[in-house]
Amino acid sequence: MVPRVFDWPEIFQETECFPKLTAWNKLLREEPIFAQVHKEIWDFWAIKWDEGQFESIIPECKDTAFKWKYP
Repeated sequence: MVPRVFDWPEIFQETECFPKLTAWNKLLREEPIFAQVHKEIWDFWAIKWDEGQFESIIPECKDTAFKWKYP
């Protein structure tokens, strides 16, 4: 949900800034147990997203007094 809420890149699926994280994540997703647990966790938060759980947070991220994106 971090990329959606904070407008961050998909850190586990890009190769420019985080190539090692991307490679590590790819290996993990090939493991059946990891894939199952990842899906369970993702599905839970996807439901929360659809229910509007993060709607109140998104406007807060527009506050320029804080740094939300790195680098």
